[in-house]
Amino acid sequence: MNQTSRILATVFVSLPLLVTGCTTYDAYTGEEKVSNTAKGAGIGAGVGAVIAYFANKDESSKERQKRMLAAAGVGAIAGGGVGYYMDSQEAKLRKQLRETGVSVVRDGDNISLVMPGNITFDTGSGDLKSSFYDVLNSVAIVLDEYEKTIIAVSGHTDSTGASDYN
Repeated sequence: MNQTSRILATVFVSLPLLVTGCTTYDAYTGEEKVSNTAKGAGIGAGVGAVIAYFANKDESSKERQKRMLAAAGVGAIAGGGVGYYMDSQEAKLRKQLRETGVSVVRDGDNISLVMPGNITFDTGSGDLKSSFYDVLNSVAIVLDEYEKTIIAVSGHTDSTGASDYN
């Protein structure tokens, strides 16, 4: 096994060990989980090293190794930054929406806000409840701070009444 292959093998064997060592306790859900900052850094380092490995086969092994290490570092910083951005946004949403009836659900890089119908609309009404404006303002405060966030809004009718009414 040549030196470059050893570096690649070390990166890919070390990443899972490093990432599993970066677990955090989620005070909101009570779960122990790997922070997305750590996941992003690990993935970024791996991707950076692999890209650098295949980018220029004409250079010496020593030069390729230096480039792989540098690219792994840059990838780790970029990936960690993305993970940190998502972790921070999730934490702020949970803090802002505590005790509002809105659930914050994280699935990878997606954050969903689950807003039950009983806190948003009265049955038979298309108008938001006045008490819900504070919740929307709390969401807006966080989204304004995280301007790179892409927002998708969806909603559903309740099942009260005839189907043609809903």
